[in-house]
Amino acid sequence: MLGSCRSQDGWVGLALWIAAAVWIGVCPGGLTQLEPAEPIGGLFAQRSALASDKTRLPESVSAQRITAAGIRRLEGKHLILYTDLPPDPELDVLPEVFDQAFEPFCSYFALDPEKYSQWRMTGRLMREPERFRQAGLLPADLPKFANGFTKSYDFWIYEQPTAYYRRHLMLHEGVHGFMITLLGSCGPTWYMEGVAELLATHRWEDGKLLVKYLPRSSEEVPMWGRVKIVRQAAQQRGLLSVEQLIRLVPQISGENELYGWSWALAAFLDSHPRYQSAFRQMVGWVRDGRFTERFFTLLGENRCLLDEEWKLFVDEICYGYDFSRCAIQFPLGRPIPPEGVNIRVQADRGWQASGWQVQAGRTYLLTASGRYQVAQQPKIWWCEPNGVSIQYYRGRPLGMLLAAIRPEQNESSAQPLPQSHGPGSGAAFSNRWLFSDVSDGQPSGSLLDRLGSPPKPSFGADGGRPLPDGSGRQLFVSWPERSGLAGAALAPAAVQQARTGLLDPIPVGLQARLTPKVSGTLYFRINESPAQLHDNVGEVVVYVKLDE
Repeated sequence: MLGSCRSQDGWVGLALWIAAAVWIGVCPGGLTQLEPAEPIGGLFAQRSALASDKTRLPESVSAQRITAAGIRRLEGKHLILYTDLPPDPELDVLPEVFDQAFEPFCSYFALDPEKYSQWRMTGRLMREPERFRQAGLLPADLPKFANGFTKSYDFWIYEQPTAYYRRHLMLHEGVHGFMITLLGSCGPTWYMEGVAELLATHRWEDGKLLVKYLPRSSEEVPMWGRVKIVRQAAQQRGLLSVEQLIRLVPQISGENELYGWSWALAAFLDSHPRYQSAFRQMVGWVRDGRFTERFFTLLGENRCLLDEEWKLFVDEICYGYDFSRCAIQFPLGRPIPPEGVNIRVQADRGWQASGWQVQAGRTYLLTASGRYQVAQQPKIWWCEPNGVSIQYYRGRPLGMLLAAIRPEQNESSAQPLPQSHGPGSGAAFSNRWLFSDVSDGQPSGSLLDRLGSPPKPSFGADGGRPLPDGSGRQLFVSWPERSGLAGAALAPAAVQQARTGLLDPIPVGLQARLTPKVSGTLYFRINESPAQLHDNVGEVVVYVKLDE
């Protein structure tokens, strides 16, 4: 949880003074807190010297006092960690885990790790907070928090039930500290928490760290639970549009739901080939009060598809979700000729456009044929369009042919799906192997170069305007609704209401007659989990003709 997210008043020589802070902590009375904070001297890049651990700790805190409180000090290149937990291999390796995260963090945010090689945070991993108070390592003025809290170069986290979630929480707070000190801000809540969750979700195996990892099972990430959280929240709230969710995030009162939704949206936008490039450009806008509006504008023609594909993702969210295979092309359909058409449906992909339209009120005969593979282990499972009745997915036989009708309201075709890639290319310090997915490259040039001049700070809590008396008191970053949205709707009503035809699949099997109530393009897929498409092989051939 972020404790200090800052914006700047202007450049003063080489020092960029931070004049504002957004403190977000978890309290019994609510999730979000706003408090003013003192300047900390500017971005890391403009500091004349890196503050040492001694200068960041109060003078009253001595090594003897820390030791007397039963607190150990663990040290790595980028992290000093104080803990009251006894020695343990899973715990003592935490500074090494943090050190390995530094380069992929730099890569994601387009910063040169050599330039910031002296960057370091100080953390406190606490089982008994009172020991840290006695040692002077837990300031009395920190707000209450449930799991973790970050302020500038410092974070505090409580001990967790599993080694995985302990690492996850440390990395989550580390992302906040990284963004605060090196970028000068973290953006609105949905992005701030989403990116922290995205980069903190990891795999630690044989002494090697993969960040931005998409877990394949709950066993890989004990106590993480984001998939389950989103499933349960979607059942209660329904399938929200992206804009509805962004507006809702600051109002969510439960920490788990906040983290679940934030991770899901960030993972979707960062992994989907249609939205990845735009999302990764957002790291350069974190100090812009029109942050979210800029993102929607950048999407261009793809804006009209965002909510539809997001809802399809949430509807089937699962461990190991295959974003590439589930990405959909949306060509406009043509009327089906009298002689009918043959349509090929690949078994290893999600929804696929047929390229042919059906008309409301007319009856069509769909006849399917083909034999295809739906699993490889423990042996190859062969399947035909009726599906495999010994295993079911979402109430229907595994591998069964499904159809859907997607209405087209005189829309132009969307931009084709790009190849999965990062926001640019050519950075010499790119470390592609450090991520769980491989990008074509990273943005060239320093992110700080692309950020440009910092924005003026916002005064007061009334949408960024000065207080009526002009005093400018209560200085802090003011994100409208702390969502990055500046009030007015960002898209016309027709765009905001995502089409839901693909959310209502029609069982076809070997043969079916279809009399649609609405006109639209036919889409097909086999009935299979988005996490299990990778080992499917083969295709279905569907013959469609008018049956009148």
